[in-house]
Amino acid sequence: MIDSDAQDNPKPLKFTTISTSQAFMSPVASSPDNCPPGDCAVPANLPSTLDSSAWLKETARLGGIKLRRAPILISRGDSSGWPRAYSGRDILLERWYAPKAFFTLWLSPDGRYPTSGYPLSARPVMCEWTESVEVIRGTEIHVASFRLIQADAPPEYHIHAYWQVRDDMWARVAAYGDSRRVQEQLLAMVRSAEAVPQSGVAV
Repeated sequence: MIDSDAQDNPKPLKFTTISTSQAFMSPVASSPDNCPPGDCAVPANLPSTLDSSAWLKETARLGGIKLRRAPILISRGDSSGWPRAYSGRDILLERWYAPKAFFTLWLSPDGRYPTSGYPLSARPVMCEWTESVEVIRGTEIHVASFRLIQADAPPEYHIHAYWQVRDDMWARVAAYGDSRRVQEQLLAMVRSAEAVPQSGVAV
């Protein structure tokens, strides 16, 4: 990953692969799949091949987080009417949209991946699960990538992530698109994240 703000003092990425048994989505089962390489999920445990340095940099309305928005995401959600409390204690920050993609960012007191559920009737199967723990600009970011197969539905290409923004607060991301190309952009967007110094955010 290349980021113009970090070129003067680049920090190496640290990659580790986590066991698939740590999959967090329920009731989704992990499974190998013999898809063509161009249709498989982008590995989260390999460096990105995309240069995001020219992407538009946006700052989340809460939480002091900057991201370089993936070009595929053409709309930014209007958060003016969103409740401060979201899914219990979490605070919804931003949503970016495209016709077949979305990227959701929120703050949480819990440092873990977002948890999602799919009905058993959809027979969901998670393929090509990979995870990495990366140190980017001094921040340890946990990133997971996979392809989700469901009955009677096109494949979904997911990126989930979380990282600590202060002692008692974590940023969490859930994003997906309809292709490996879109997923690669979403992964690069997560890796562009940086914290903006501020006094704090109240929950």
